Amino acid sequence: PSNFLNKELSKFKIEQAIDIALMHRQEAASNIKYAPQTTSVSITSPQQFFFKIGDTYKAIPVKDILFFYADSKLTYARLSNRNYPTNVQLKTLEDEFSATFVRVHKTYLVNVEHITAIHPKEGTITIGGETLPIGYAYRSAFLGRLNLLR
Repeated sequence: PSNFLNKELSKFKIEQAIDIALMHRQEAASNIKYAPQTTSVSITSPQQFFFKIGDTYKAIPVKDILFFYADSKLTYARLSNRNYPTNVQLKTLEDEFSATFVRVHKTYLVNVEHITAIHPKEGTITIGGETLPIGYAYRSAFLGRLNLLR
């Protein structure tokens, strides 16, 4: 199965389920990696995502995404000026983009290129003017990935 529908059916949810099923069918036919998304369409290349905005799909370069965060069963891509929601799990994004993004907390996956400061004593990082926590379970793996000069 590519998606499940609960009892709270709406035309929008049915259309999304059909879109996701068609993406999986297209993936099998073309052998290109796709990820199901609620309000965004598939991952077509490692350089960009296409997010659904109204009736159009807008290309967002991966390098412009500061971080992903999970909230209320959705994952959001945070850019400097906007959040883009998707239903792709953080784990899926982490596996797909492990060269660029690193998990720092159970709810945050950050773009290493946008980190402006690391505060190990406070257990936080600064990225895009925001302070995010570093989870205890992710601390050693996160710090091990960085080039820390002492």
